[in-house]
Amino acid sequence: MFNLIVGLIGLILLSLGSELLIRAGKSLGQRFGLSTTTIGVIVIGYGTSLPELSSSYMAAFQGRPEIAAGNVLGSNIFNILFVLGLSAMITPLAVNRELLKKSLPLMMILSLFTFFGVYLGISLQLLGIALLMSFVAFCIYTVRSSDDSDVESSLSLGPIVPLPKALVFLLLGISFLVGGTGFFIQGAVWIAKLAGISESVIGLSIVAIGTSLPEVFTSVLAAIKKERSLVLGNIIGSNIFNLSAALGGTLVLSGPFGFGAFQIDLVVMLLSALICGPFFYSGRRVSRAEGAVLLSFYVAYFIWLLNKT
Repeated sequence: MFNLIVGLIGLILLSLGSELLIRAGKSLGQRFGLSTTTIGVIVIGYGTSLPELSSSYMAAFQGRPEIAAGNVLGSNIFNILFVLGLSAMITPLAVNRELLKKSLPLMMILSLFTFFGVYLGISLQLLGIALLMSFVAFCIYTVRSSDDSDVESSLSLGPIVPLPKALVFLLLGISFLVGGTGFFIQGAVWIAKLAGISESVIGLSIVAIGTSLPEVFTSVLAAIKKERSLVLGNIIGSNIFNLSAALGGTLVLSGPFGFGAFQIDLVVMLLSALICGPFFYSGRRVSRAEGAVLLSFYVAYFIWLLNKT
């Protein structure tokens, strides 16, 4: 019963954290002249990915790099197929020029680079260094080239919150998201064990999904509010952060290990990233029907994952 209560507390914290992070991100971005896409990618996308970063680095320090790698791959698959699919079904998502020019191509390139780097046998530490360097370069480039003219007309940013208050909202939002994720995973793992689900499936599904819950809550909330640039920026920015910072740091910190257990997951991660190309560039929107397709793909993958072990 205690673990069930902990899980429910986690859901409450995730909800509060998502609201605070969106409010802080919009205010900070507006104050510093950033476009809504940049706010979504840098402030919200990276903020909601902190659970993936902390859990991956913790696993790497504990000598369990496979868990860290599986967490990143599973989270990226979940973000595109489930979170993007669900958000698009709530409201069709218009794709703006800034996302098509910068963030989306980088996510696809990083996915290709990671896939072929692993399959071609490139040194994992060199691969990790390259991913970390891409993270730093992208952050600098995105902030400097933020296109404030590309703000969607339907998005009402509202009044600017005073800077100290915005920073407090940002710290509280991130803290609630990280803490809520930890509480939810604890409760979910307890329930899964009671149901007789194996440890391997728990790690590949519940942990990966659990660390992506901030993206779920934040994206769904933004979709309900019709803040489409924040939805897409959050999802794409999160996947960029997961591959470049979380996986890159994990590969640098860890010794040599094999990706043999993740061969199919690597393929699904790559295809999930590449499918965004035709979906995003066709009419520059993600429709409800396309969202349903993405969700159905995740259901198929999840069924395969359960049968895998």
